[in-house]
Amino acid sequence: MLPIRADKYIIYMIILFIIVYIDQRNPVFSQIWKVFLLLCILLDILRIKIIHYRRPAFLKFAYLWGAKNFINYGLIEYPFSTIAYGVKFSILPILCDYFVNKFKSKDSLFRFGLVISQYYIIFNIPFLLGILRPEDNAVIYDGIEAYTGIFSSQHPTAITTAMAMLFLVYQTIQQNIKIKKRIYNGILFIVACYILYSTFTRTGWAMGVLGLVILLSARKPSMKMIITQFVALAVIGGAYIYMLNHDERFYNRVNDIVNDGEYQADAGSGRLIYANVSLSMFQNSDTAEQLVGSGIDPLMDNMERAIGLRIYSHNGWIDALTGNGIIGIFLLIGFCATALIYSIKHRKEKYAEITISCIIMYISYQSTQGGVFFYQDLLVAIALA
Repeated sequence: MLPIRADKYIIYMIILFIIVYIDQRNPVFSQIWKVFLLLCILLDILRIKIIHYRRPAFLKFAYLWGAKNFINYGLIEYPFSTIAYGVKFSILPILCDYFVNKFKSKDSLFRFGLVISQYYIIFNIPFLLGILRPEDNAVIYDGIEAYTGIFSSQHPTAITTAMAMLFLVYQTIQQNIKIKKRIYNGILFIVACYILYSTFTRTGWAMGVLGLVILLSARKPSMKMIITQFVALAVIGGAYIYMLNHDERFYNRVNDIVNDGEYQADAGSGRLIYANVSLSMFQNSDTAEQLVGSGIDPLMDNMERAIGLRIYSHNGWIDALTGNGIIGIFLLIGFCATALIYSIKHRKEKYAEITISCIIMYISYQSTQGGVFFYQDLLVAIALA
């Protein structure tokens, strides 16, 4: 029933659960183990001599985008946090590079991504059952706390759950999959849908629907697949319409309706305001700063002065433009565009649907939230590789 031996599956799951749980609640531990992991990967990259292989354009753009985050005006006032941002944004290409050369079989790499996706869902079960308590930083919508789970924040939980669902669905709809695996993935998919809804995160909802629609639409046409696509789209559309008409909280969240404005700022609404604040900062900067960028921390300082909240712009493109300048936005757009073009050109290859779906979900994430999250980047790197 499981993609690897049950005993190893459980042992790995427990170890990874402990790492993720502490990682999301202890910033020092989070930085130390990720730096250690990156060092091990870089040493392995040197050992297996993959420095000289010819990388596709999207991977070159990804490396340049990661490197660009080390170099902006924020380095003057916030050197350590700027270097930390550079490391974070460099993780995706390093992981992708590593997976390409470490996994000689695409099937093995997919199974790895599938297991990670299953872990993400299973890790939330103790929180859903009330065995463990989520962090007390959840936003409240109409008297209901948004679910945060293992990742201790609603947006990371939503985006990782949305991407994990793709791997579950992809394996489930394969013709040669045993019924036990279909049932196992089906149960986890239902749990994932509940998690995604409970986060009350529109970014996650949009990513989940978008990813599933693309995943099912990108497959080779056949009568069975056309029927599957029709049924899936009908279920998604029907569920959306039903909840919109019968779930007041869902309706309010989708339409950004608040009760007397009591949770608008905390909920992350008002994205146009945040965008305008950052764009005004960019417009009022000198030419050199517009070219190189002010840095992320100065961007948040400016946001705090303007609206009283030290937050990002809630838009990855605007964060890239203001924080890393014209060079930064060019590199981020270059990475996303070349990755999408590359995957579409290779759309006839096995697992191409996963790659295309993850890239478009990543673009959607940058458009509605922005930033970087290690556990999302892990799945994106697997999909790209």
